[in-house]
Amino acid sequence: MTRMKRTQEEYISILNELGNNEYQLVDGEIYQGNNQKLQTIHKTCERITSISPKRFMSGQRCLYCSKEERMRKIHEEKHEEFKIFLQESTDGEYTLLEGEMFVHAKHHLQLVHQTCGNVYRVRPDDFKKGSRCPKCRDRSASKKSYEQFVQEFSDSCLGEYELLDGQVYVNGKTPIQIRHKLCDYEYSINPDSFLRGHLRCSQCKTNNKLTHNPEKFIQCKERIMGLVGDEYSVLESTDFMNLKSSIVMRHNTCGYEYSTVADYFIKGSRCPNCLIDFRKKQVWKRKTHKEFSEEVLIMGEGNYELVEETVYINNMTHVQMRHITCGYEYLVLPSNFLKGRRCPNCNDLNRSRRNIKTHEIFVKEVRDAVQEEYSVLGTYINTNTKVKMKHSLCGYEWDIIPASFLLGTRCPSCALKKRASKKRKTLDTFKKEMYELVQNEYKVKEGEVYINNSSPIIVIHNVCKHEYSVRPGNFLRGRRCPACSKKARGEKTRKNVDEFKQQVLEYGNQEYELTKNAVYINTDTPIEMRHIICGHVWSPYPAAFIRGSRCPNCNGGIKRTHDEFKQSVEDLGKGHYVIAPGEIYTNNHTHIALIHTECETKYKTTPGNFLRGTRCPKCAFLGMSKGEREITDIFVENNIDFIPQQTFEECKHKRPLRFDFAVYVEGNVKALVEYNGPQHYHEVDYFGGKESFELTQLRDNIKRTYCEKQGIPLIEIRYDEEILPKLSEELLKVNVSI
Repeated sequence: MTRMKRTQEEYISILNELGNNEYQLVDGEIYQGNNQKLQTIHKTCERITSISPKRFMSGQRCLYCSKEERMRKIHEEKHEEFKIFLQESTDGEYTLLEGEMFVHAKHHLQLVHQTCGNVYRVRPDDFKKGSRCPKCRDRSASKKSYEQFVQEFSDSCLGEYELLDGQVYVNGKTPIQIRHKLCDYEYSINPDSFLRGHLRCSQCKTNNKLTHNPEKFIQCKERIMGLVGDEYSVLESTDFMNLKSSIVMRHNTCGYEYSTVADYFIKGSRCPNCLIDFRKKQVWKRKTHKEFSEEVLIMGEGNYELVEETVYINNMTHVQMRHITCGYEYLVLPSNFLKGRRCPNCNDLNRSRRNIKTHEIFVKEVRDAVQEEYSVLGTYINTNTKVKMKHSLCGYEWDIIPASFLLGTRCPSCALKKRASKKRKTLDTFKKEMYELVQNEYKVKEGEVYINNSSPIIVIHNVCKHEYSVRPGNFLRGRRCPACSKKARGEKTRKNVDEFKQQVLEYGNQEYELTKNAVYINTDTPIEMRHIICGHVWSPYPAAFIRGSRCPNCNGGIKRTHDEFKQSVEDLGKGHYVIAPGEIYTNNHTHIALIHTECETKYKTTPGNFLRGTRCPKCAFLGMSKGEREITDIFVENNIDFIPQQTFEECKHKRPLRFDFAVYVEGNVKALVEYNGPQHYHEVDYFGGKESFELTQLRDNIKRTYCEKQGIPLIEIRYDEEILPKLSEELLKVNVSI
């Protein structure tokens, strides 16, 4: 038996009966089914809420009133709880000021101290933690002594940390210097934060993060086995740190091994090999024009039809729809129509009837918030249009955004007077605080004027006589002489001659030594060295020696032959380069003529430059960088279908923009690849400086926006990234393996 559909009149009758005549539909709303939301007015509060018939019949009502009722009950319960706490914890010594209402634990309340009669503001949370009447409490008695802090410091870290000599405890917010005994790392801490367990040695924390964590790997492995059982196996790892680390998985069903992020697998990512096979076997059935027309007739309840000339293609191609009731024709995606999107002409009429706050409602909200202290002089338009207000206590009038006033902004004239009346710190007070911290080590320069904590003031370091500008607040927080700090950092990190001698022996395989006259200054100052094997003496940079620079007389003890260089040219040049007839290889720095067989260009270059990647200068003008050539070689070696310098008519800035590579699978663009040099990330004078950088950024953003709209993955490889690992990882996401 077919169930009859409920009519508009039947639903209105249900609305009145269940809602006690407090609810009615907005004009123009039409009942289409139990799950179709309808704009419904609550007559009591005159607000509109969107609710489906199914929800209304199951008991849901006005969202605003329901929320207000819930919050009112919660506030009343919290208010009673706090009153009971006041009575029990203070024996009536503190009471709530009449008319005060608990809102939440961070909202200030006015309390009365019955002993002294003082009325003050305090957060309920702070009161429960021990905050009491500011007029009566003795501040000096609560200040922690240096000995108390040292004892608490020692107990909290179990002797693992120690205070540096000369450190003075001022208060819980003033930084002091400490040393981690295990690694000798020195750094500044906030005393209160350290005692709470924070601010432990960051150097040790960083080192621990970079090491393999076998316990976490075992936990991750057990978690994965609990999800998939014996279908997958986790291969052993030596560099697992957390769920963001890569792991190697084996799909036991097909035997395929692949690398993935542990977190991705736990969230549902599975074997990419089987996913490709599944998609190849999947058969998709396309919906016909007739089938979609029947769906329109059913879903639109006979009120909608396709325009005669329109042909349904797919769910994401617009069709011309006609609303029979009002005769309006409009374009709509088939998928959106089936999800419930209807005539925009009729929806605009409904939207125009939205509930808007009136002037009277705003005046009532102001009165509820501040009683008679403020009055509204202007006319309320909307929440973001300024309205004139008056402060009755001082008579000041000003314009303010209604939303700002309701959020707590009050009379600016009174606020300015209140700030001006606050006691400001004087120069003598700052000098006293400075002396308590550093005694006579620092002093304020004569003639300096103290303005506030954020205005710089010139300070003299009496030890080195260096004058420098510093904000008073920064000085009190631990900022000291920059000249001495720089000197101390240099002495701490500078390598001595004995350490460098040891490095020479280790890196040089016992073949090199420093001469008797050698003086080590720093890594960028040449130092005299001797090659023990050949006796040659020369002065390299220490940093260059550590990086691999060796005896220029021996070229590191191994000299490349002509045949070896010839073989290198053939291997690195992929058979596209040969040494010109009659040319003989001498060394890495002596020019030699090469021939590029593809364009038959003969040119001279140093062997060292060729080995580092420099190629034919004529072909270089075609615009292909070293990185692009490497990507091209990778695609060719792995038989990947690609087109360099791909353009699209829709992606342009004055003219179509070029993508470095487009990767194709079965004739469709699978991904776009961009190799970005340093000029894409910061200004480079060689490429045109600031103006060129801004234009490059604009073009890059146009490309990214185009790819996002078209749903095409864009693989961007930075100039300082390893190309093969990055390219392999990103292409694997679109099921292209290299």
